[in-house]
Amino acid sequence: MALTTKVIQHDVFILDPKIFQHLDTGRVHHWGALTLACVGRIILVGLRGHLQRKAFKNMALLVEHDVAACLLSDLQGQVVSANRAAAKAFGAGNGRMLRDIVGGQVADAAGLIHRVQSAALAEGIASEKIVLPDRHLRVVAHQVGRSALLWRLDLF
Repeated sequence: MALTTKVIQHDVFILDPKIFQHLDTGRVHHWGALTLACVGRIILVGLRGHLQRKAFKNMALLVEHDVAACLLSDLQGQVVSANRAAAKAFGAGNGRMLRDIVGGQVADAAGLIHRVQSAALAEGIASEKIVLPDRHLRVVAHQVGRSALLWRLDLF
């Protein structure tokens, strides 16, 4: 009994490295790093989303009282924000598709949007002027980050 007591007292203060031999410390470090990377990625994506929403809100506030119709859309053409002029002139609103809004003015809205969007994504900004029967329409797109475009529709 005295021997057992001595061993227990001794093991309390000194860890025997043999008890960790069955663990593959390389895998433990690998899983820890992977977990840390995943948690970091989740935080980064959340922060990026928050900053993007804040930037969109600020952009919408900037163009809210512009006399030209201004729309903020994602890359699929869904309107995220439309100013008062866009709502009044084109019936634009959040959630509507840009092709439907522009389609009320031109026959090939999808083609027009595709051309202007492709050039804007390549150059940062693009525009095209369309001659309508009674007036002209200028469509301008500014790239806003990697996932959005600010559209300006001028009827003159």
